[in-house]
Amino acid sequence: MLYFDTKLMLWGVILIDEKQVFRKTDETGMYVEDIIGLKDEAAPAGCRPLLETVMEDGKRKEPEVSLESIRSNVSKNLSSLADSYKILSSALDFPVKISDQLLTIQKNFDDN
Repeated sequence: MLYFDTKLMLWGVILIDEKQVFRKTDETGMYVEDIIGLKDEAAPAGCRPLLETVMEDGKRKEPEVSLESIRSNVSKNLSSLADSYKILSSALDFPVKISDQLLTIQKNFDDN
């Protein structure tokens, strides 16, 4: 899996440790929110991990993906995102949260 390295800046705060991003969807498959968590934590209920390894030791792990496949994937992802996040002016910010586990280790780090 591809993970953010040891630090990630979000909302002016540097988050420590390796990360994974989990996407939560509703019962219809529409995107609800993303949760930034620790690389090794279990996906929260109703979420799936987004980050995966695409390169290893300088080499592509999987065969090259066709442009048509990329277009199809982008189209599918955009159709799962509410229109309120896609408008050009006054769009809402897509909700992004930090997992409880990451918040706990971040707090312990910040306290030391």
